[in-house]
Amino acid sequence: MNASRKQPPYSRTFVQRYSDTPFVFAGSHAWDWARHDMRRKLLLPPDSAPASFRWPVAGLELVVLDTGALDELLLNLSHELLLAGAVKVVVVPHVVPKTGSLAIFTQGVRRAAA
Repeated sequence: MNASRKQPPYSRTFVQRYSDTPFVFAGSHAWDWARHDMRRKLLLPPDSAPASFRWPVAGLELVVLDTGALDELLLNLSHELLLAGAVKVVVVPHVVPKTGSLAIFTQGVRRAAA
């Protein structure tokens, strides 16, 4: 089933990069933020389903930067990243504007922090 999924944008350089903290950009401004960010990154294109990608994140702790996504999309993305083997997913909400609370997901656990 995973073999038919495509790789998300920036995945080619994602696996080749050194061991800095990996970021996943999601939301309506994801392309703008990712284009100008030099960190190790992946991108969920706007209007794309997280389940449509094969996420190369096994064994990693990730930071998801919300650039204007719906909460349900962020939950689905976090779920898909954990299914793909991520150890931890930290969601930083609403990068533009900066409001909301931090959410941390690990295998079988969801915590919210102020």
